[in-house]
Amino acid sequence: MSKINEWFASWKLISWRTALVVAFILYTLIGFLVVPWVAEKVIVKMAHDKLGREVTVEGVSCNPFTLSLTVEGLDLPDRPGSTMLSFEELYANLQASSLLRWAFTLKEVRIEKPYVALRRFEDGGINVLEVKEKLDTTMDLSDEAFGLPRALLGQININDARFDLEDRAREEPLLWPGGPAQLVLSEISTIPDELGTNDIAIGLWAGGTIRITGSVVVEPFGLEGALSIDKIIAENLWPAIGHKFDFDIRGGEIATSLRYRVWLGDEGLGMHVEGLEAQVADVSVSTGDSDADLVQAPSIVVSGGSLRWPEARLEAESVAVEGANASVWLEPDGTPVWTTLIPETTRQELMDLWERLHEQYSPVATLHRFEVNGASAAFEDRTFDEPVRVEVSDAAVAVTEISSEPGSRWGLEASAALAGGAPATATGTMMANPLTMDAEVGVEGLELAQFQPYVGKFVPVELQAGELAASGKAHLEPSEDAPDVTFEGTATVGGLELVETVTDTSLLKWGELKLDGIQAALLPTSAEVAKVDIHDAGLEIIAAEDGTINVLEFFGAIAEDLENLPPAHVAQVELHDCFGRYLEENPIRPFELSLEAVNGTIVGFATDATTNSELEIDAAISTGGAARVTGELDPLDYTRITDMQVDVRDVHLPPMSPKSIKLVGHPIDAGTASLDLDIEITDQQLVSENQVVISNLQLGERVEGDRVIDLPVKLGVKLLKDKNGEISLDIPVEGDMSNPDFVMTAAFTSAATGLVGEIAKSPFRMLGRLAGGSDEQDLEFVDFAAGSAELSSQVTTNLDSLAAALEERPALVLEIAGSVDPEADAKGLQEATLAEELASKGLSLAQLKTGELDRLENMTRSQAKGADIDGLRAQHESGTMDEAAYRSALVEQLVAAQPFDEAEVQALPPARAEAIRAYLVDSAGFEASRVEVLPEPVTVSESGKWVRCQLKLKE
Repeated sequence: MSKINEWFASWKLISWRTALVVAFILYTLIGFLVVPWVAEKVIVKMAHDKLGREVTVEGVSCNPFTLSLTVEGLDLPDRPGSTMLSFEELYANLQASSLLRWAFTLKEVRIEKPYVALRRFEDGGINVLEVKEKLDTTMDLSDEAFGLPRALLGQININDARFDLEDRAREEPLLWPGGPAQLVLSEISTIPDELGTNDIAIGLWAGGTIRITGSVVVEPFGLEGALSIDKIIAENLWPAIGHKFDFDIRGGEIATSLRYRVWLGDEGLGMHVEGLEAQVADVSVSTGDSDADLVQAPSIVVSGGSLRWPEARLEAESVAVEGANASVWLEPDGTPVWTTLIPETTRQELMDLWERLHEQYSPVATLHRFEVNGASAAFEDRTFDEPVRVEVSDAAVAVTEISSEPGSRWGLEASAALAGGAPATATGTMMANPLTMDAEVGVEGLELAQFQPYVGKFVPVELQAGELAASGKAHLEPSEDAPDVTFEGTATVGGLELVETVTDTSLLKWGELKLDGIQAALLPTSAEVAKVDIHDAGLEIIAAEDGTINVLEFFGAIAEDLENLPPAHVAQVELHDCFGRYLEENPIRPFELSLEAVNGTIVGFATDATTNSELEIDAAISTGGAARVTGELDPLDYTRITDMQVDVRDVHLPPMSPKSIKLVGHPIDAGTASLDLDIEITDQQLVSENQVVISNLQLGERVEGDRVIDLPVKLGVKLLKDKNGEISLDIPVEGDMSNPDFVMTAAFTSAATGLVGEIAKSPFRMLGRLAGGSDEQDLEFVDFAAGSAELSSQVTTNLDSLAAALEERPALVLEIAGSVDPEADAKGLQEATLAEELASKGLSLAQLKTGELDRLENMTRSQAKGADIDGLRAQHESGTMDEAAYRSALVEQLVAAQPFDEAEVQALPPARAEAIRAYLVDSAGFEASRVEVLPEPVTVSESGKWVRCQLKLKE
């Protein structure tokens, strides 16, 4: 204490001690009072002069003893009423060692609760750019004077930082608040190659935290370290760009980590990112106007990512999507939902952005493997009243060596269980620019019934069953209007069952249909098939009670569609053990006829009529017999051209169908048939030559009905049967198929029944032809001289022919009825009596007629009592005497005067019938059991010289 007292006692007013105290006091006053005032003024003035902004500062303090400066409550606006930069407190502690190190050295810089805003205003201006534009006009930053001074920063702490990203120019303003953020920088120096460290943690508005650690070099500038992001929610990020799209992102927790190196070199900013790992969990994409999810992905993992800049190369080892589920649909108006997700304006903006990036930087992106595992998808077609839904499950897709470089080809592997569990695969390559694909594809066991709504939309059938299997090469490449898609390979459809929905009856089924050598294209649609093998196929033709036939109704319903079929060509179709069935529905007596073991070949099937199909088909008939069809036709328009031969052999005829019974009037009890049909159709004009041979045909009892033809069908059958029991018919048919009233089957039936009817109406003319006679030879009648039962030589000749013809038709029985003409036969008996009398006198009737007139007159007077001979003469002497007529009149008087017995007249019919029968049996050798004499005589009244007996054939 004494020393201190001594020190003050020795103090002189003017001395180094006084100078030291004054200096200390001034230093203190300047530090505490002047420096804060000056610093505040400088801050405000520089903000005004350099930035054009009115900055406010709540206070500035300085501690000259600790060399620290504190700025409190700074607020820098971007525009009046909004803050761009602010903080509660900035603390800086300068070290005195700065003088020794010859570098500006700060022990600590601390900023408390800073706030920074990046803001776009309603007029499109951006606050940071506006400040930069002001700086560009007030400062020349390119001047070397503005280079970084030598400085050492021991530690920089930024605590509880906040920031805003704000866009007021949008229709719906966007505000993303961020924070809190913590930043620690250590040993930061502008001295070349001095290394510092950083530790940054930033809280994000989207949830989660960004953490950055590593090293910092200010001169030359460089950063190196690691970055991680934890629990960012994609849904919170989406509003930044979501207004550009018509879909929303929901959920999606993002986590990522990477290593980075950033530097500033002679060529500008450079950056390397390595070891990028990212995970996205539980993200979904939904339509913008509903809560319907389009895509759900429980897990998306990115591995091995890297970035090279300025090389503009982005690369990743893999992107794996696990358990994703997608749902897409067609709107009721047919619009695919996926075409509405990206508006045209956004699509164009994206294309323009990509073009600008590509022109400026030529970026190259490479992904070595993209894979989707355990995925599922559903497609719903809402154009139907009841939406159609098709699902895919257990899908796996792997695309390898994906690159944005033009011409790069990517590997492709895909598999999935299609609707119903059908496995499908695809393996090949693809290219994005232009979009092309070549792949081996295959599917097995795809159930076709689920596609019935689409089948029923175009054709009136119900697809009840069927499975598709296909394999081959698929190719896709761009074209002017739409992608060109082609397929080469094979396909098999098994277990198909089709029901025709117009009449609701079974139409077609098959065991297996296999297509080999398929060459198909989508746009324009076309198909070439080398061979089609059809096994166990069955066509059912069903005639309903109301007369409709399912096949005709089906083709009638699709007639217009057939004209618009795309071109399709099948080189060859092979039928293996196929069958067919014809069914007539009838509640009393249904009828069925079936074809079995149908085998054959159809060559050259085409939908565009460029070629005709050549047929060669054999079939067995269920009731016995076989059929063969050969020739050519247009399957889709047989009226255009048909040249076909149908050969049916030894068909056992079952009881006829109800429709045939109704037409013919008799059921068939037994028989076999063979047909040779030669059908030619050219430009709808039909010419058909048809040969029908029926053996041992037996008809049942006649059935009455309104539509039964009134013909002696049984007799016609007997007439047509030869001695071997066969019926042989030539039935020509011609017609114009463009006539809506023309039906081929009806024309054939009409021709056949017309032929049978004509034969039944004129059976003896046919028998005459069988005997070698002409159509003029009529064996139906036997003429007797009036009053006689004697057969003339002409009659016996005809009877010989008839017997020979009947021998060829053993089923026929001849019926003979004796005829009588009372007047003519009485006169004939009288002439016979007169002839006998004249013969006793040595005269004949001819001599009497031409002999002496007196003798004739005298006989007439003597026998024809009361005859007026003089009156007769007077009648024939008017002018010149007509002696011949007079003589005839006298003979008639003489004949009429002859006596006869009526019993003799009545005895003539049975005598005549017996004469015919006796000649046929005894002389012509005809079987007696096949001749029947009818007991009742037939009275005729021809009153001529001949009395005609008509022969009949027994039905």
